[in-house]
Amino acid sequence: MGHVTVADLKRLRITKPEQKILDAFEGVVGSIQHQIFQNAMRVNTLVDLRDTLLPQLISGQLRIADAETETENVPP
Repeated sequence: MGHVTVADLKRLRITKPEQKILDAFEGVVGSIQHQIFQNAMRVNTLVDLRDTLLPQLISGQLRIADAETETENVPP
């Protein structure tokens, strides 16, 4: 398959759906997108916790009981 050129893109026909179709799509996909965003935020929080606590656990600076206390203060 060759490279796509600007001329190729200009020849494409694009159909814009009616607003009611766009609204219906948003109704279905909007909540999924919101959940994806929330999950990504939780992943970032967990990565930060791991990166903060793991070196301290390995070095002995922090004990498991202390780590559990630390993680209880993290919002869900």
